[in-house]
Amino acid sequence: MKRNKPTEFAKYLHSFLVQYLANEKNVSHNTVKSYATAFKLLLDFLYEEMGMNPDRIEFDDINSEVIIEYLEWMEKTRNISISTRNQRLAAIKSFYKYVSKKSPSMIYTCSSIIWLDAKKGSNRMIPYLDMDQITILIEYLKEYRSMKELLLFSVLYETGARVSELISIHVSDLRLDKEHSMIVLHGKGNKVRRLPISKDLSTMITCYLKGDDYVDWDGIGYLFYSQQHAPYTRFAINYMINS
Repeated sequence: MKRNKPTEFAKYLHSFLVQYLANEKNVSHNTVKSYATAFKLLLDFLYEEMGMNPDRIEFDDINSEVIIEYLEWMEKTRNISISTRNQRLAAIKSFYKYVSKKSPSMIYTCSSIIWLDAKKGSNRMIPYLDMDQITILIEYLKEYRSMKELLLFSVLYETGARVSELISIHVSDLRLDKEHSMIVLHGKGNKVRRLPISKDLSTMITCYLKGDDYVDWDGIGYLFYSQQHAPYTRFAINYMINS
């Protein structure tokens, strides 16, 4: 039985996900997984709504109108947020930019998709604490909560770390000395931020690591462990902040 050759779309998509993102761009596994999900859903849409078999899809089958219909389909059938919709669009645009660079003859085909706009959401007021509220919070933590929780909130406040960055901190990410203390934060897409920290925070971390509040429960060396002797989850940190 004669097998069909892979289409140009399939070849480029495989190269983009397997070689370009993981090897050339060196993005994280989670980023590759997120991009792959965007295309899996696109293939589902093309099959379910337009009757296109995934192994037969060509570049001419997909234009900006098709992508817009796909995004609307996800919002209606998957009940995704505007933020997730825009993430899926960003993944698709990144692929078409890759294709246009690899094959300049495809620029015209790719351009209409590359220039699609993200969907605007409602502007939300981002809540924050003023200095008086921060002072009250720290004094409350000193009196009623553990050294670990006081340090956790202090790191969040001084570094502006995201929760995902906070729970990923290892002891090896710390440089604690009298003059130039620093903390290394690891964010999305393997992004690294090196931030100086104050002498007060450096002293607090040192006391915490030498005290009874800290135990390296799994030998990996996270800075913060939960009562279950495991690294914190984002849900647990958010619960702690709101409690």
